[in-house]
Amino acid sequence: METTSDRMRADGEMKQELTPNPIRATIPLGEGRELARRRGLQRGLLRIEGRWWVGYWWDYTRAPKPIRVRTPICLKSANGKPVTKHEAQRQFDEMKLFKAETDSITPGSSVTVNEFWCVKFLPHIRMKLKDEGQEYGYLYKNHIFPALGNMRLRDVRRANIQDLIYAKQAAYLPDTIHHIKNVISGMFRLAKDLEYYRGDLPTERVQLPPMRRKEKRALDPDQARKLLAVLPEAVHDLCLFLIYTGLRIGEALGLRWRLVNLFPDWQLLDGKEVPPYSMVTGSKTEAGHRTVPLAEPAIRLLQEIKAKTKFAAPEDPVFATPSGRPMDAHNSAARVLKPMAKGVDLEWVSWHALRHTANTWGRMIGMSAMTRQRVFGWSADRMALHYDHASLEEMRRGMEGIAEMLGLGKEKAAVQ
Repeated sequence: METTSDRMRADGEMKQELTPNPIRATIPLGEGRELARRRGLQRGLLRIEGRWWVGYWWDYTRAPKPIRVRTPICLKSANGKPVTKHEAQRQFDEMKLFKAETDSITPGSSVTVNEFWCVKFLPHIRMKLKDEGQEYGYLYKNHIFPALGNMRLRDVRRANIQDLIYAKQAAYLPDTIHHIKNVISGMFRLAKDLEYYRGDLPTERVQLPPMRRKEKRALDPDQARKLLAVLPEAVHDLCLFLIYTGLRIGEALGLRWRLVNLFPDWQLLDGKEVPPYSMVTGSKTEAGHRTVPLAEPAIRLLQEIKAKTKFAAPEDPVFATPSGRPMDAHNSAARVLKPMAKGVDLEWVSWHALRHTANTWGRMIGMSAMTRQRVFGWSADRMALHYDHASLEEMRRGMEGIAEMLGLGKEKAAVQ
């Protein structure tokens, strides 16, 4: 005997079969319908809220734990006016198809930003940048991870990056904000190369604060002597070495004893023949990889450092902490260099100011632009190297002149 509930259920099923589905109407029955379900066409909800049609996309996220989330998508016309139901449905279907295709073409995009950072990007920057990649880790830990770390790669949008920029703009300098954006760009560029991400980078067209360039300043010899007089021994030796050689702070702190030739004969260092009393530097740029001759005061300084340190093995850093690790540029500047410089009215002094000092003194004593380019590892005007070759001895004479301007240790000591 057929009950009332049975008749109502049968009527409902018949009505459902007779009612056309706007999504399935264009898809063949059988395999096509199952394909539609697999591609995610049934995972959305479209409804009107006030003046706007809003589509909701159901998805799953793994951070901080697997949960079902609903992402709203507001549908508007090109001029910002409300759209019709038919147009809203068409836009929403296209969005769902794009998300489904993204899931199938780049399945790796489901990993979170933090997972990609730890598994792929961190080994990449360590291999490519070596010691100079420490700043990337600092920026990620303190700025990027709190905002984006638990988001999936596919869910990161330009709006998320822009919100991060706006949040940091009030408390940090434009240089820091530009560095944060560059780290994010590098990470998503690698994700795109490895097919973990599809589409335009989320950092494209992000609005950044204008850069405020500081005036480049250099120490005069009296200011340099005043600063060196108040610095503790380790930082004193590092600052004196930077003035003598004009190295970047990253190059100096990345220098190992196996890259320094303190002997009067040619040496095979790191697979490269190095002239007497010279050193080999490493850098991110092609011009940064260079052989730098050492002036006599710089040679004596390195010999003194090597004689008094207990970390003089080939792989040990030249400027090491008491534990044998390389000195940290940020900590040394914040805890020693800046406070001591401020005490002698030189609060503007930085590591780069010492490099600029060496460049300025070199220009003052008549070093040619080509010689200074070879000494300081500039990448500009690189083609000029094919036509004008500065010899090592000419470079050494220029660096001797820089050391003589400081007036320290004028007495000549025999180089061992």
